[in-house]
Amino acid sequence: MASDYLTSRRRWGDCVVYLTEAFVLSADEYSFIVGKPRTRPGRGIVIDRATYHTTAAKAASAAVLRAMRQGVADGSITTLRQFIVEQQRLQTELERLIAPLEGRQERGGQEHEGT
Repeated sequence: MASDYLTSRRRWGDCVVYLTEAFVLSADEYSFIVGKPRTRPGRGIVIDRATYHTTAAKAASAAVLRAMRQGVADGSITTLRQFIVEQQRLQTELERLIAPLEGRQERGGQEHEGT
């Protein structure tokens, strides 16, 4: 179960993966962390509004949901069609990006467990 610490801030230096322009993924020994990056001079990247997830897949799903909420809130998504298209695009892209983190590799359009 993911815990949502909306006001938490963690310092990660440069150990983050950009999932979208607005959200990054990092990890510690216990969980995957998704949040909004902010660069602090001399301190590296700080993750604001961090959420914690037990798997990379759950972290990617959370990032998609947050990006979709942001798009509706800022007015960049205004129709149901835009919402569906953008959600599918983000989900597909993030699943492709996190597959290596989950030990999966895509071969010929099919997913296979890695060794």
